[in-house]
Amino acid sequence: MLRVRSLLLIPLLFVSILFQACAPQPVKRGPVADPQALAKAAEMQAAGDYRGAAELLLRLAQDEAPPFRQDLQMQAVASLTRAPDALAALSLLEQVDVTGLPAQYALQRRVLRAEIYLLRDQPFEAIELLLQPPPADTSDKFMVTFYETKARALRQAGRPLDSALVLSRLDALITDPAQRLDVQIAILSDLTLLPDVDADSLQIAADDPFRGWLALAQIVGDPGSAPAQQQSDLAAWHARFPDHPALEQLVTEYQIRLAKQYFQPQQIAVLLPQSGRYAGVAGALRDGILAAYFDQPIERRSNLRFYDSSVPENAWPLYMRAISEGADMVIGPLDKTAVSQLALAGELEVPVLALNQAPPDVQLAANFFQFALAPEDEAEQAAEYARRLGFTYALTLTPKGSWGDRIRDSFRSRWEVLGGQIAEAQSYDPSASDFSATLQQLLDLDAGAERQKELQRVLGRTVEFEPRLRDDADFVFLAARSQKAREIRPQLLFHRAHSLPVIATSHVYSGIPDPQRDRDLEGIQFVEMPWLFEQGPAGLSPEQFLAALPQAENGYLRYYAMGMDGYNLVRYLPRLRAAPGQSVQGRSGTLRLDPRNQVRRQLLWVQMSNGQPVPIGVLPGDPNGPADRSANPLPDDGRTAIGREAR
Repeated sequence: MLRVRSLLLIPLLFVSILFQACAPQPVKRGPVADPQALAKAAEMQAAGDYRGAAELLLRLAQDEAPPFRQDLQMQAVASLTRAPDALAALSLLEQVDVTGLPAQYALQRRVLRAEIYLLRDQPFEAIELLLQPPPADTSDKFMVTFYETKARALRQAGRPLDSALVLSRLDALITDPAQRLDVQIAILSDLTLLPDVDADSLQIAADDPFRGWLALAQIVGDPGSAPAQQQSDLAAWHARFPDHPALEQLVTEYQIRLAKQYFQPQQIAVLLPQSGRYAGVAGALRDGILAAYFDQPIERRSNLRFYDSSVPENAWPLYMRAISEGADMVIGPLDKTAVSQLALAGELEVPVLALNQAPPDVQLAANFFQFALAPEDEAEQAAEYARRLGFTYALTLTPKGSWGDRIRDSFRSRWEVLGGQIAEAQSYDPSASDFSATLQQLLDLDAGAERQKELQRVLGRTVEFEPRLRDDADFVFLAARSQKAREIRPQLLFHRAHSLPVIATSHVYSGIPDPQRDRDLEGIQFVEMPWLFEQGPAGLSPEQFLAALPQAENGYLRYYAMGMDGYNLVRYLPRLRAAPGQSVQGRSGTLRLDPRNQVRRQLLWVQMSNGQPVPIGVLPGDPNGPADRSANPLPDDGRTAIGREAR
């Protein structure tokens, strides 16, 4: 089942903390600062005029001497982050000179930059900024801001266990009961429904309160558990952790908030084609939905009714028919034409989780959601991964045609936003088998050959020539289906590209282990959904799934996972929409919603080694990735003796 990540965090609390503490702290009155003007800036912020407040604060800063000038400038930056205007905030922050000022000013500047990274959906960059512990004399008030920002970055990066660890340190610093309650609910929200975590494997001290948080989350995390059993478990928990800092009203309040954001449809209508070009994919999605349905306890299953949407133009009448027959949730349709028809319909009577994407220029209804295995997501994650590896110059190799163009453009867009550059972009013919000419252009080997020809013409004799690989590239970004990838990788090596890493989308891997043929993919790193590496007694691992469904086709494995996630996801849609950054752990990836209610997937990184796909985590060097979920949690910046910083 889907595992909820950070469901109930109250973001407004932390936005308020950010401005008050990271602003930074109460402004030290200089000889020029006008208290009435400062009060006016505060009023503008309270009214939501953050840009206006920033402009006023900057005008006041012009007449101040350090450090009062920097105080006001950073308050203006914090106001712009609430606008939110990441570009303007970053531009202003670059102008804040903290040279010669106390160390806390550099820390405040660092935290503000991390906040801007979070606005730009760059959580890994924010985490890197916050790895260095604050100075020993940092005030508790600012430590609250530091911990909150760090926890949010970890959560946004798909690391709820680490986020909960940081929040538990934050809880120890807060004295206000209402704020503590919100923080403690956030701790449970990060931990509940994660895979069971063993405190001993995390090397957590016996008297550390985090042991109690882990145990409590296992008790309250399942909204379908029997009340009597839960009360008995809670009583045993209190006896085991009598001095735990959890507030008395925590469990009750957590369950109240959980119930408000938990959607249990009575009847789900599934709109899938039974014939036509998408029939095979639709069959895999249907089998995945049914597998997730039977995997749930009977009392928690929604009724399912399947409708044939083979005629895309009939999507709207089919939707209305499903409602008339009792549906209070719709999954599908699959065809883009059918999806567009529902997307253009305006207000929808019941929510829709479409299994494809609507046109980007369409104004969508509030309860219209989109879920697709979009290659654009994978291309963007490849760009983020490469930047985390420290690369700057990319070579892109994508197939000719609209599919390849979409992947190339998505990679380029994200790569350039992150500060990377495209050294060369080439497209290959997917129907060919010899890619020598394209690869020579990509690697700039053709330029050397032309220089040899010109030199031979001038000298009138044969000149020895050793082709040299271009020196302005860090790696190759590859988009290719598995068979083409097996052909392209050896040809890259033949053309002396041994030193260039290859980073790719999941399409290079068939999804089925084939060590003999996949030796040709040696060393390629690619994104993949975690389900393909799921093992154990869950009953829904790929091997067990295929064994239970002899008619299932290996080529549709990823769509079985998507179907399972689609069925389980509907109950969490209100939570994901309520707070950006929250996510759930699905089989097709870590799932969250973007501003267009589109499900975005954070995937697992895998490297092909000796013909076998080997998971390597969710980011380079991450000891908390899905490949080793229980090891080495991120610590609390040295104020306690738990663990080490992840680097």
